[in-house]
Amino acid sequence: MKFACIAVVAALGFAVSGCAGTVPVDYAPSSTLTAGGTVQVGDFRYLPSINGKYKPNQLHNTAMGTILLDKNVDTFIHNAVFLELRQVGIKVNGGDKHLTGDIKEFLIDDLVTAWIGPWTLNIPSRMQAALCSIRAIS
Repeated sequence: MKFACIAVVAALGFAVSGCAGTVPVDYAPSSTLTAGGTVQVGDFRYLPSINGKYKPNQLHNTAMGTILLDKNVDTFIHNAVFLELRQVGIKVNGGDKHLTGDIKEFLIDDLVTAWIGPWTLNIPSRMQAALCSIRAIS
């Protein structure tokens, strides 16, 4: 699944200051496509945090300093996927399909561009259908 991540709003002074601080983020779904079906949006694991490389709410950035979101990256991505799927018309409240993913990288190249991009988001995702078994009764 590919979607644009339009999210971070912060003062330019903060972005280039090299200081650590918490940045408020919101995701606004932007797709104009339509789709149908039902899926349960599951967990998205932020692997750099699990591996101890970054804090759960920390982005990988190229400039000095640390970028911390006001919510954990896995929660932000889960909510963004949920909102985007709902925006295009997919029911996200159940069904036999379960969408999960591992966030391998969430990088902003802020050394030169100061918050306007480019962003790199690497999330291999998995869709699993519920297993069913039918047994004949005689």
